[in-house]
Amino acid sequence: MKHRLGAAALALSAALALASVCAPATASTGSGSARRVGPTVSEQTMLDRLADPGEQLSSLPAGSAVYQISSHDLAGGNLDGGSYAAPLAGVLPVTYVRREGSTYVLADQHGPGCLLRIWMTSSSGGASGDAASFGNVQLFFDGSSKPAVDDPAAAFFAGKDPRFPVPLVDDYAGSSGGNYSYVPFCFSRELKVRVTGALSTYQNYFQLTFLSVPTGTRVTTFTGDERAARAAARALDRVGAAPAGRPDREVSGPVSARSALALPVLRGPAAIRYLRVHVAPFTLATLRSLRLEVDADGASSPQVDVPLADVFGDGLETRPIRSADFGEDPRTGTGYLALPIPYRRDVRVRVASASSDAKVRIEAWTAAASAATGHLYGTRVVTKTRLGRDFPVLYARGSGHLASYVMDLSQRAPLSGVSSGQWFMEGDERVYIDGLRCPSIYGTGTEDEFNGGYYFANGAFTLPFNGAGPLDSLGPLAGGAQSAYRVFADDGAIWSAGIRYSQQAGGDNEGPTVDAAATTFSYRAAQRLFAS
Repeated sequence: MKHRLGAAALALSAALALASVCAPATASTGSGSARRVGPTVSEQTMLDRLADPGEQLSSLPAGSAVYQISSHDLAGGNLDGGSYAAPLAGVLPVTYVRREGSTYVLADQHGPGCLLRIWMTSSSGGASGDAASFGNVQLFFDGSSKPAVDDPAAAFFAGKDPRFPVPLVDDYAGSSGGNYSYVPFCFSRELKVRVTGALSTYQNYFQLTFLSVPTGTRVTTFTGDERAARAAARALDRVGAAPAGRPDREVSGPVSARSALALPVLRGPAAIRYLRVHVAPFTLATLRSLRLEVDADGASSPQVDVPLADVFGDGLETRPIRSADFGEDPRTGTGYLALPIPYRRDVRVRVASASSDAKVRIEAWTAAASAATGHLYGTRVVTKTRLGRDFPVLYARGSGHLASYVMDLSQRAPLSGVSSGQWFMEGDERVYIDGLRCPSIYGTGTEDEFNGGYYFANGAFTLPFNGAGPLDSLGPLAGGAQSAYRVFADDGAIWSAGIRYSQQAGGDNEGPTVDAAATTFSYRAAQRLFAS
């Protein structure tokens, strides 16, 4: 992503500009008739979903969709900082919608809907990640000529505006090179996103993730409810804590090779609200060997079948992690899964061992049943990347929505002619929904996907929605290994017929020496996976 660009890269992107490319999204037109449909969408309802993983089970209006506008190279190359000015203006398609005087309109979306996530980073005129060069971030709602938000980008992401407290926002110091906002900016008719800075070609990166809801949905336009935002921020400060009181079910005992420890069968309708697992020894080798297996309502195979290392948020090392959906504390030898596990009749939960001997205790807190349908699925796809082909993250048919993603990348051999040990993180995510030929979500680089920037410029970190482990560097030309996670509360992909979530392996998909492991948690009506 943030790499010095040579003449060859410029020539490649210029050539690709002549090819047919997918046009960026320019408007969210909604669907359906003008009648009122589904639940009300507002700043408060979306904040509730952010602050409580249990709200993952609450329904959005039927026909809702998540899509992303970003500064990705519209010609398909690796100039993901976008084209704003010379030397690429007139060569590559411009990234912005239009100029208004000296400002840039990055999105002009017609509703109803919500802007769920803003991510930006830059190396233009400051430290790697400093967003100051974007100038002011301005948001205009429902055709108003006056912005309801008009904050310097650096102050906006740092939480200087009391309407937008940390950790609903965080800047490049906290999010390791990236700046993000999860404040839900909902609009009933229209939202224009504008920045006032003098943007620098291929140095100003951005992603804007939107929720589109059908025409007729009741949407309350953003009011800047400072009290509601502070309440959500306080809840996020407490993520990872077990519910009050003793667990409703627990079991403990030894687990040896090719054996399992199982909770007593839980009868429904209900949901496991929080699952905690104690493991001794709490080592990477043990957590990789032990797998969490969950099957609900008579499934013929486990809907969740994932090594504990990735269930807890990092498949490459043990480290303190405290996110909204999962985490671990190596000091106490515990990990948790806070995503609710719904079941109508019954659910079976076990920890099985492939090779390691361990002492295990499983604790489960339950909650009342939800009206939502579907089950929690957890899958891990392991791939050795191939030259010129995206690697799979989640390919599934049926309906569902994405809850979280843990990525482990390891490059154990150098790439010829590449001067960075983290070039393997140059790949963009490309997410295809319901058979569409063009991605609904197209990213700007691997670390950007996890809200970081510049190869996680400030090292390892853990936040409620995102985090990354330390780089295991094998030298400047030999690559390395790194894990990262992303929690999708409001902004996870939604599909009704299928999803094809794929990821580039390197900057121009030139990384055939990377071992990639993608663990996803999603809520789906059926587990209809396909391989390619």
